[in-house]
Amino acid sequence: LLGVAVFQFEKKRESSSADGRFRFSDSQLFKPVQPYPFWDNNWDWREETDETILASVRRSGVSRHIILVRHGQYDETYGDDERRVLTPLGRQQAEVTGVRLAALLESAQTSHQLKVESGRAQGDAPPTSNVVVRLHSSNMARAKETADLIAKHLPMASDPTPSSPPESRHLTVQRLPPNPLLNEGRPCHVVPEGKSSTAQPSMSPLSVHRDGARIETAFRELFHRAKPPPLSQEDKAKVKAAKKAAKEKSPASAAAAPAAPAAATQDTAPPLLLSSDSPPIKSTPPPQIPPQEHAPEFEQPHRHEYEIVVCHGNVIRYMAMRALQLPPEAWLRLSTFNCSLTYLVVRPTGNVSLRTLGDVGHLGMSETTFSGHHGFEW
Repeated sequence: LLGVAVFQFEKKRESSSADGRFRFSDSQLFKPVQPYPFWDNNWDWREETDETILASVRRSGVSRHIILVRHGQYDETYGDDERRVLTPLGRQQAEVTGVRLAALLESAQTSHQLKVESGRAQGDAPPTSNVVVRLHSSNMARAKETADLIAKHLPMASDPTPSSPPESRHLTVQRLPPNPLLNEGRPCHVVPEGKSSTAQPSMSPLSVHRDGARIETAFRELFHRAKPPPLSQEDKAKVKAAKKAAKEKSPASAAAAPAAPAAATQDTAPPLLLSSDSPPIKSTPPPQIPPQEHAPEFEQPHRHEYEIVVCHGNVIRYMAMRALQLPPEAWLRLSTFNCSLTYLVVRPTGNVSLRTLGDVGHLGMSETTFSGHHGFEW
């Protein structure tokens, strides 16, 4: 029955395309590696299969917290980006959001300090490096301005006069240069289609061809599991012995088999190809955190890292669907209000969970907007 249902759906979709109700090519639909609703374990090309490394990852791997922030309300009366700056209400939204994020990071810092103290009490060598936090933004005026206002409330690494001494600061925020890959655009087509889904130039197949690959590249730069923690000498020996045993077990097949892709680096992922006619785009690896000399070799210097990303509604909705391995063409069914928080976590094993979607609990009702719409009744 399931096979019949799938066949009937495909037949109906094909006939709909022939009737003109789907105004875009099937080649521009996102094609998952695993059919829905199954999960692709190697979605970021960083899956580890060695049992010793997996045990280390589960024991002391790093969780990546990715907080997507939509920009504040902005002046939409102008066409050029430089003049589309935040409204007074948009600036107020950004200030309140900065306070909310500062409280969230303060909680993370407290948790980090408790773990350090617990490790010392048990005689373990605790992680002593700062909690890693990076602040990103798109290159558009409204996002950069929102990020500037948020940064005022965060313990920035470049702050020349921090209020607390260095030995008591376990968390600093690194501000990264604006990233044009995060700019607003048309990430993919919309299903179900509206009357104007492909009629406007900003919603045409050409705009998806242009913007889709760019936004997917931004997604791949941000969403991935962290690098596995360093192995102890004992674990290194186990990994080496396992590889040697596997090679000795089947030397002929090992020699004949093509080399497997490296699983732990983003820059070894295959070229991005969203559709048959899209140009390949190569992602760049995320910023690398310098190793801590005082951290023991078997201990990861930090267990959590945070990426705060100030960008745009279409980008956020697309990334949320992609991260959860749900059909990204459903992105327009979601709503992300101005200065809302969409919070996802990528676990060391590659599992992804959504903690909040478009959260505006930190904003009052008078501060809650979706572009020019106020409140929820629109």
